[in-house]
This record gives sequence, C-alpha cells and structure tokens, in this order.
Amino acid sequence: MKPKSAQATLLWVSVLITSLLVGNAHAVSKYQILHNFLGKPAKQPVGLVADSAGNLYGTTAESASCRKGISCGVVFKLTRGSGGKWSYSIIHIFRGSDGSEPSGSLIFDSSGNLYGVTGYGGANGTGAVFELSPSAGDWQEKVLYSFGSDVQTPLGALTFDTNGNLYGAAINGGTNLRGGIFELKPSGGTWQETTLYEFAGPDGSNPTGNLVWDSAGNLYGATVDGGQYQVGVVFELMPNGGSWTEKVLYSFTGGSDGALPQGVIFDSAGDLYGTTDWGGDFSCNNGCGTVFKLTPSMGNWTLSTLHAFDIVDGESPNGGLILDSSGSVYGTTLLGGKYSYGVVFKLSKSGSGWIETVLHSFAGLGGANPNPGLVLDQQGVLYGTTDRSNVGHQQGGVVFSIAP
Repeated sequence: MKPKSAQATLLWVSVLITSLLVGNAHAVSKYQILHNFLGKPAKQPVGLVADSAGNLYGTTAESASCRKGISCGVVFKLTRGSGGKWSYSIIHIFRGSDGSEPSGSLIFDSSGNLYGVTGYGGANGTGAVFELSPSAGDWQEKVLYSFGSDVQTPLGALTFDTNGNLYGAAINGGTNLRGGIFELKPSGGTWQETTLYEFAGPDGSNPTGNLVWDSAGNLYGATVDGGQYQVGVVFELMPNGGSWTEKVLYSFTGGSDGALPQGVIFDSAGDLYGTTDWGGDFSCNNGCGTVFKLTPSMGNWTLSTLHAFDIVDGESPNGGLILDSSGSVYGTTLLGGKYSYGVVFKLSKSGSGWIETVLHSFAGLGGANPNPGLVLDQQGVLYGTTDRSNVGHQQGGVVFSIAP
C-alpha cells in the first residue's frame, strides 16, 4: 500500500532506504522512525523524556522564525497509539521573549508539569527556565526565571532536590565569565534564583550536561573546560553552612583518559559514569572520545576508561548516558560508525571488563548525528533523536526507536 501524502511518501521512502542500507550491517537492529521533522514548523529535536503512559516529550532547537529571523524552537509531544502508531503535536512554540533554543531533556514534577531551559532568549536574551503545565487539554507556559547579570546560557537537564527546588548548570557568565551552578527556589508564587557556585578555571570552566545528587545531598557534574590541563573536570558541590564548597574529583589530561566531559550519572554502587568528547583512541585527530567510570575510595576517586572509541564503532560521544537494571550503559556518538553519521551503543559488563555493542549505525538517510538524551522503556526499547533527517540537509531530524 502506498502512502497518500507527499510527507508520508518521503517518510516511507526514507525508512525503506534506511532499512536496506543498515539491515546488512545490523541484521538484528530493529530501528524505526517515529517522527520525521521536515523543517516546518520545527527541526533539530533535542533529548526526550517519557510520561507514565509511555508518551514522549522533547524540544527542538529551531523552528519557523519567531522574531526578526530568529529561530526559537518548540516543545513537542509524541502520543503512543495502537498498532505502534505515534501522533505528533506541538505543545508550545517559543517566541524569544520566553526563551529561544531549548537545550537538554525536559523533566517532570510529581504533578505532571514539565520543566526545561533555553540557552538563549528570555527577558535578557541569555536564557531562561520555563514550566509547562497541562490545563484542559492544553499546556500553559510560565517563565520561572530569565538569566541576566548572573550566570548565563543554561545547558542540559534540570534536576529537583527533595524540597522541590530546581538546579542546573549555565555554561557562561558569572564573575569569572566561566559559568556556574544555579538554584531556583519557589517563594510566594515566584522563583528566586541563587548562583551556588561560579567557576574560576583551575576548578573547572563552562559546566554543561546534567547534574546528579548523592544520598548526602551533594551535587555532581562536569565542565568541558578548565581544570589542571584545561580540558575539563568532574566536580562535587557540597553544602556548607549556607554556601557551597567545590571539590575537583578528576581533572582530565586530554590523553588516553579523554577530554571535554559532559555530565555524569550514578550507578547503584555510588560510582559515576560519563563520556568525553575527545581523547582516548587517537584514530581521530584529537581522539575519538571515551566512556569513563569514577570509583570512590577513602575520599579519593579513581578513573577507569570503560571504552575508547575508534571511529569504526563511534566518534564523539556526547553525554546523556543511561543505565539499565543490569548495569549496562547506553549512549550515542555524534559521528563515526559504519557510515560516519553516529551510532547508538551499549556497554555490557563481561568479567572484569566491558564489551561494546553498536545497536545502530546511522546511514544518513532516515537519520544522522544522534543527540544525547535516550529513553529506555520497561520492554527494553530505546528512544532517541537525531539532529538531521538526511545527508546533505542541515535541517530536519527524527525521533527513533530501537527494539531489542
């Protein structure tokens, strides 16, 4: 049966060609396009989050011009239907004054409200934190905070503490112009911002990616610059009588250990995992990147490289790792793989080591350059996004799934 519309025809052909190209390389890969962005009114999806019903929510970095040629982005929803069908809808279009170019994955609160950040726009053009609340079948947006004279350009997902306060990382601004970590606390119907820590260089510079808590109320994250060797650190922030004290857990060298870390996650044993964009295996010009693990011991942290990419199996892992119940690690690389357009990978424990499996190597047609922000459901199906839909087009992107 042939599709009935031009958009459906393009999607149908894209999926068909992708399956032919990729099927030989990954016979067990069950890759499916859930939605293909064609540039209007939105393109370049970034990150995903799922609700309790299995519906997916995400943002796009760009959209149709919202003011004076500026492309501001949207928040979208993919509703799970019967027979594997998904329905796409836009639940918010940014206008610039309320934010522009959302980044990182969204998060839910216990009432079903969505929270996220935009890297630009807002009242001062330097980023905003927003809330989207469901109301009578629609969604109402509220700008919780616009950045200005403090830290600027928030990037990555927000996180809640146990009291309902929000925390995030901003890559720019601050006294030293190196970014910092901020807190937003609700107070009388508004949200008050406090910059908890500003980076100075030796202690890290330009934080990005997600932050995570330990059971003692300490925050952990990564910076893509600064540190002893100027290629990034993993840090801990500890509350200390109304202020916060920072400790560098590891300063990357740019060699076999990697460079430019982007966010971290905890496993159940209290170990930290993350990726570096450069370093590791120097099959690439600056190294193809790594997946690392930091293990605490007697107040110190020891780094071990779980995997160094070599172009063939991926290049430039871009943060956003997730773990399954067995301790396997999943992520994406922006580049590399069989067709050079990125991969989705899995790292599994094997004895004292780790084995990497490329779950999907993007061929360009039907998706290219996957973004961080994977979602794993209870059936073991992965969901993610790509920056582009087809080779040669600097627009579009797709939402995809990979079944086990």
